[in-house]
Formats: sequence, C-alpha cells, structure tokens
Amino acid sequence: MSCFRGSSGGYPGMMESQDGVSLVRDLKSYRDIRLRSARADDLDELQEIDAEAFGELAYPDFVLRQFFDVHHDSLFVAVRNTGLCGYSLGVSTIDHEEGWLLALAVRGSDRGRGYGRALTNETLALLRSHGVRTAYLTVAPDNVAAVGLYRSVGFTVLREAKDYLGAGQDRMIMTYGLSGNGQISGVADSHRRV
Repeated sequence: MSCFRGSSGGYPGMMESQDGVSLVRDLKSYRDIRLRSARADDLDELQEIDAEAFGELAYPDFVLRQFFDVHHDSLFVAVRNTGLCGYSLGVSTIDHEEGWLLALAVRGSDRGRGYGRALTNETLALLRSHGVRTAYLTVAPDNVAAVGLYRSVGFTVLREAKDYLGAGQDRMIMTYGLSGNGQISGVADSHRRV
C-alpha cells in the first residue's frame, strides 16, 4: 500500500497537492486490482458501472459528477488492466458521528472476485479515519449477493423499510460499528440501492 500523508495529516494514502487540494493516490493493491480515488476521466465508466448495477435506480450523470466534485476523496474505484471494474462512495455526516456507504457497484463480469469486499473495507477504513462511529447502508432485501457480502464484512440488519426508495422499493437498512481501538466491528446500514 502506498501511503502518503500531507502536512494536514488525514487518511492514509492522502496527500496534499501544491494548490492545497487533497488527493488520494493509489490506496491498495489486491491480487489483480488497484484501489484509488476517482478522477474526472473515470466518470463515463462510473456511469456505465452504476447503470449496469442499478438500472432505473442508477444515479443520473450529473449526480455522479457532483459526488465527484464534492466527495472525490471518498469516491474510490477498483482498477484492472482493462479499466474500472467497480466503485464505492462513503461519506460522513457533518458531525462525523455517522457515515453512509452511499454506493457500491461492481461490473457483472467482475463480481465474485472480492472487489466489492475490497472497496467496502477501504470505505469503512476511510469513515473510521474521519471519526465515524457507526456506518449505515441500504440494500434491496432480495439482493442476496450484496446482503451476504455486507453480513460477511460485519454489517447487521437494523430494520427493514417498506417503500424506502418509493413504491415497491423496499430496503434493508444495515449498520456497522466502527470501534475506537483501530478495529472495525460489526454494525452496518446504507442509504441507497445495492
């Protein structure tokens, strides 16, 4: 793992550019992928991945662009030699007490290889580094693969929410506790699709 730390400190892997903008470089390498922060030239591929994973619930292009503009330090991509294979976005509330895994998507052809787990773990590590105590996410109850992934990472079901994203769009809200001793412990929930 390449770790750079700028004068302002922060998340491992983060450095400060000469113009004062925080940039996250390569975060970690796993078997055949590399995790890094998204770049503007990734946005077209991010949209493709999002549309494939979420269909009618995919973020519109402008929303992904705004996420990039506002949260580029927490918009991670998984990169293979053939291009992007997945992404995740985790953000904290203004008081940093809670965080949300707002998005996790992996191309269909790349699922089952541990890329979603790597992105999830990296996002949880980032949230923890921001002082977040509890992470949340939402997931469709019938998305067996995603629910299984989140449970295996340590998320637990907080509740089920009928029509959470509109009529017929029920979601399971999961939670994940981020302990103060450097360990990530099970409690989880999220805010969108998966």
